[in-house]
Amino acid sequence: MNESAKKYCENCLSKQIIIHAETINKIIEQCLIEFPSTNTQQLKEYLHQYCQEKAFRNSRANIGEKSSATDEEINIAIERSAMCYPTIDKKQLHIELLKLYNVRQEEYKMLFDNERNTPWLLDFKANHQNSDWKFWNRYITYLQNSKNFAPKVINEIDRLTDDILDKLYDPTIHNVKGIDKKGLVVGQVQSGKTANYTGLICKAADAGFNLIIVLAGMHNNLRSQTQHRLDEDFLGFDTAHERAWQTNGTNRIGVGVLDNNNTAISITTIKSDFKKSLADSLGISFDIQTPLLLVVKKNTTVLKRLNTWLLSQTQEINGEKRITNKSLLIIDDEADNASINTKKPMKHQQQSMDGYEKSPDISIASVMLVTQPPHLPTSLFHLTKMIYSREILL
Repeated sequence: MNESAKKYCENCLSKQIIIHAETINKIIEQCLIEFPSTNTQQLKEYLHQYCQEKAFRNSRANIGEKSSATDEEINIAIERSAMCYPTIDKKQLHIELLKLYNVRQEEYKMLFDNERNTPWLLDFKANHQNSDWKFWNRYITYLQNSKNFAPKVINEIDRLTDDILDKLYDPTIHNVKGIDKKGLVVGQVQSGKTANYTGLICKAADAGFNLIIVLAGMHNNLRSQTQHRLDEDFLGFDTAHERAWQTNGTNRIGVGVLDNNNTAISITTIKSDFKKSLADSLGISFDIQTPLLLVVKKNTTVLKRLNTWLLSQTQEINGEKRITNKSLLIIDDEADNASINTKKPMKHQQQSMDGYEKSPDISIASVMLVTQPPHLPTSLFHLTKMIYSREILL
């Protein structure tokens, strides 16, 4: 259907306080004068759906952001919305609101070593205003308004990502050698793992992690799919057309439609995995504090290229190649047969690594995601060694 016709009708509807069927028909008549080739039936269905979605959001605003609501509260909210949108399907709206406010979610559990954990997030939050969490605030607004996530689900994502972030390390700590925190997240199939780690990326970027690498499967289609999801939910622009936020950009998608004040840079794109030429073509300094995102395959050639590029950004300090101006978060978004094997390498495996130049020393936090039940893979040991010199995933 003609997008210009849709926007024309939406603009007309936005000026109306009460939208009756007659109002919709009149707007369609006006639209057909401006866009005579528009399919009348499709446009009518679209506008009725538009009113249904507006009534849903109004009802949600009336009920409030809480984990559950009674039938009476839902019915009152629907009646109030119907005053402005008399054409809505009340029964369908009631079903959708019941789904939203009657979500059952099991409590997550965490196991961690107290000796290796120094909580820092509470103090960090005390010294920063809520408005400082720009990526996170934009993301939860998107989940609420565009994805229609239930309040309870958003609250659980908030709690879980806070707990994971607190188990990593304070990214604002500088000149500390060899920080290395690691973790494993286990979840059911289609349980929202991507939504959770995207929330973690948003919070991590707000807190100061400024180099984020996502290991996204072994195949191009899976990598592109993950890149597209992060384009929508974290970057806010389509990397098929641009890799840095443009103030006057026309490729805003996902969170970028809601808020265009956040900036992050993607070195990879939907079409292309990591290449040095791709990074160089951006024309930016590696020292920039703006978060840098890379979504890469678990492939030896790609990871070797990435390692070489990282080595080119190092400084030699006391005989060691180090990157001191970056806090690195690595997320392996699926435990598969190319995930990291943390068993101590056999002698012949260690010898096979002699051909690779040692990776730079850089503070690391990492999270590995696995679908339940967790089958820890016997995978290629040397994949991770090409990025960093420590085994970092459980």
